[in-house]
Amino acid sequence: MSKNKYARKSRMSEDEFKKLVNLFALDMDAASIAEALGFSRNTVNAYLHRIRRRIAEHSMQFSLELQTLGERFFVLRQAGRRHEPAGPVVIYGAIQRNRTIYVDVHAERLREALDTIFSGRMFVEGTLDPMTGERFSTYVDLDFGEEGVFEPKQGFVVQRHSPAEELPRFLLFTRSRIHRLRGIRAEVFPLHLKETEFRFNFSGVSIYSMLMRMFTERRLE
Repeated sequence: MSKNKYARKSRMSEDEFKKLVNLFALDMDAASIAEALGFSRNTVNAYLHRIRRRIAEHSMQFSLELQTLGERFFVLRQAGRRHEPAGPVVIYGAIQRNRTIYVDVHAERLREALDTIFSGRMFVEGTLDPMTGERFSTYVDLDFGEEGVFEPKQGFVVQRHSPAEELPRFLLFTRSRIHRLRGIRAEVFPLHLKETEFRFNFSGVSIYSMLMRMFTERRLE
């Protein structure tokens, strides 16, 4: 077992681990990473699972503060044929003023949440203005054009360049990534959702540099 200052109980050398992190940052799948590094797919998947857990921990330290920041909260449900909510809340989250998005999955509705994202049709309800308590409810269809359709209910209109505009973009990005995973298990969906959130929020930043900074500050468990 190689000594590695970035990861505990590592079967990889530091150079091999850094290559794995770089390929992960480039959004390569486990099979491609395994082939590039010469490790088994099971070994690579084990490391990727650990990396996703650390990403989720990183997200939690910020999302736990949302209650005190006066952010725009939302919940997401499956949508019925009449563009109305047709099921319980499956995903919930918040959008900060800087358009950063934090999301989580209802722990008892993992399969429903995954199916909702796959379907592309969902109903979103939330708080538009945390100061006034103004609320909105919106139908989203991710199959309508390149950007989906954000159909307001109850007279709500999404202001151009408002944080609420980020939600359909994030949902499209999420579904695109989930489709690529081909047969994702419901129990690991929350970790993949957190990875998607992380990549979306830091799309203009080096993911590799951020991850290596995390592992330098505290080794990957």
